[in-house]
Amino acid sequence: MRGRSRLLVAYFVTTQVALSYLMLAVARRFRRADAVERLTLAKHRKNARRIEAAILKLRGLFIKVGQLISIMANFLPDAFREELQRLQDQVPPRPYRDIEARVREEFGGRSPTDLFAEFSQEPVASASIGQVHRARLRSGEEVAVKVQYPDIEEMVRIDLQALRRIFKVLRWFMPDYGFDTIYREVSEMVVAELDFRREAAAIEKIAANFAKRPDHNVRFPRVIAECSTGRVLTTEWMEGTKVAQMDRLDSQRVDRRAQAHVLNSIGYLHQMSGRGERALRFYRQALIFSRAAQDRRSEALTLYNIARAERAAGRLELAIADIKASLEISDALRTKVGSEDLRASYFASVHDR
Repeated sequence: MRGRSRLLVAYFVTTQVALSYLMLAVARRFRRADAVERLTLAKHRKNARRIEAAILKLRGLFIKVGQLISIMANFLPDAFREELQRLQDQVPPRPYRDIEARVREEFGGRSPTDLFAEFSQEPVASASIGQVHRARLRSGEEVAVKVQYPDIEEMVRIDLQALRRIFKVLRWFMPDYGFDTIYREVSEMVVAELDFRREAAAIEKIAANFAKRPDHNVRFPRVIAECSTGRVLTTEWMEGTKVAQMDRLDSQRVDRRAQAHVLNSIGYLHQMSGRGERALRFYRQALIFSRAAQDRRSEALTLYNIARAERAAGRLELAIADIKASLEISDALRTKVGSEDLRASYFASVHDR
C-alpha cells in the first residue's frame, strides 16, 4: 500500500480513535467512577487493536511507532501498550524481489547469489525498515544479511508527514500522553537507522570496549565490511534468544540480574557514542530484566539511565516520569541509588519545562 491510499487508511483509523475518546470524555460526565474506569480500559484495548490492524496493513514507519508505544512503560496506559506488544514479533516480511532489487542497487547490479555462495530467499526476521536473511560466504562462513527495503526512504518521508498530522489530532483528545515526544523519538530513531554504516561503526566500537572487560562474557557479531553498505549490513551469523523470550532464557539459565547489567552497560556505551536512541532501546530491555528479576535497585538505576537519555534528547516529559519512578523506588528501599543526582535531574527537568 503506497501514496494516497496509505494516508487515507491512517487518517481513517485516527478519526475512529479520536471519536472513540471523544465519546469517552462525554460519558465521564454521566457515569459513575467505576463504570468510567471499566469503559476507559475497554476503549484503550479496542483502539489499540484498531491501530495494530492498521499498522500491519500499512507497515513502514507505522510499525516503528507501534513497537515504540508497546515498550513505553510509565508513560502510556498499560492496556494500550499490552495490545501492541505483538508488533515486536509480527512484522510481515516483504517479497524476495524487493530484497534482490535493493542488493543490486547497492552492489552495482550484482544479485545476492552473485555476492554470496548461498542466500536464503526466506527471511529469518523482518522489521519496519528492512529484513534479515541467512547467507553463506564463499569461504563457507555463515552470515546474517540485513537489507533495507528499496522504497523505504520515500515511505519514511510520507509516513513522517502523516504521523505529524495524526499526532496533532490525537493531542487534542489525549493531551497527557506525549504524542509530540513519540513523534520526535520515532523521527530521530528512523533517520539514524537508515544509515547502516553508523550501526556497523557502533557494533565495532562497543565490541572493542567489551573486549577490554574480561569479566563480561559478551560477544558481538563481526561486521563483514566487503558485503556491507549504507543500506545493506552483513555480519557473522550468531545464534541467540530474543530478550522478550523470558522462558527460553530461564531454561538456558541466563541470570536476569546479570543480563540487566550487561544491557545497561551496552546502553551506556551507545549513549557515550552519541547514539541516544539506540541507548534507550538497550536501557528499556534492561528494565524488562530488572523487573523480571524483581531487582528493585537495578530497576531504579535503569530508570535513572533512561531518564538521563531522555533529558539529553530534550524529552522532558518522559524524563520527569522516569526520574519520579526511580526516586520512588530509591526512597522505598532507603538506598542511595544516585539519589542526589536523581533529585537534581528531576528538579532541573521540571525547571526546563
